[in-house]
Amino acid sequence: MSGPAPPRPDTPRLTIDEVRARDLALDAAGAGHPAGALKAGMVSPNGAAVTGLDGHMFVADGANRWESQFRGDLTVPEAWLDGWGRIFAARAAMAAGLGVSLCNVVLPEKQVIHAEARWPGGEVTGERRPLKLLEPRLGPEAALLYGADALLPRKADTAVWFRRNSHWTASGCCLVAEALARRLDVQADLEQARYPYRVRPVRHDLTAHFFTSVADEDAGFLDAGVETFFDNRLLQTTGRHSGASYGMRNPAAPDPRRIIVFGDSYSYDVGFTFALSEIFAEVVFVWSKAIDWSLVRRHESQVVVWESAERFLATLPQA
Repeated sequence: MSGPAPPRPDTPRLTIDEVRARDLALDAAGAGHPAGALKAGMVSPNGAAVTGLDGHMFVADGANRWESQFRGDLTVPEAWLDGWGRIFAARAAMAAGLGVSLCNVVLPEKQVIHAEARWPGGEVTGERRPLKLLEPRLGPEAALLYGADALLPRKADTAVWFRRNSHWTASGCCLVAEALARRLDVQADLEQARYPYRVRPVRHDLTAHFFTSVADEDAGFLDAGVETFFDNRLLQTTGRHSGASYGMRNPAAPDPRRIIVFGDSYSYDVGFTFALSEIFAEVVFVWSKAIDWSLVRRHESQVVVWESAERFLATLPQA
């Protein structure tokens, strides 16, 4: 994946229903991938990925011990629960002091959405994972939006997750982007929003853990559809994503607000920032586990969004 490239004039701009139709067709076309012949429950040699039914692959334990988290096998320290409570409270106070809107967006891992493809017997439900223990302790001031609430009701008629990727599809991305827009009281007909969407051949990130040589698959992704007004991607010079940032402006957006997103790969190049830039007039992205309030002030942002994959919640950010 990569950050935003200049918008291409030939990129189709599709409604969410049109994105959904394309993603469903691509998902069906990929059903015959060699991964479908792998026995469910196989763990990759490096322990980072595990197979499920129908060619699905999942993030396994790895550095974040995600499946141990999901199974409820780990003891969740009281200090962790209290720590997140303090962080959310501090963010709410800071946002109120600056007069900005705030939303903390947590994106579920694939086991949350497709548990039946990982554990077809239903023996693992994820009800004792850390986030589920944390949620009852949070009040509305935490401003938490959990992406599973938008994705689970649509998984029966929408390909919300790639079969062999740790990330969502463009359809899943649009569903959560629109859920966030509704949370932020965007006054626009989101059904008519159009998103730049391009099909390209990719080697999905989980596939690489099982196959050293396999044909690329066609997959649909959201593209950058508006101009980038600054670009500070650091991977080429530092070898890491942390701190990378860029900004996008859309004078034709239905909402005039300036939004800043602190997040990870879901926002950087797997669609979330691109989708939001079709809704908000200005979107700045910063790859960061914490919120940098000095950047909120510098960009005069009116909305602050913190985004994190669920498995990364195991590590408390500084702010």
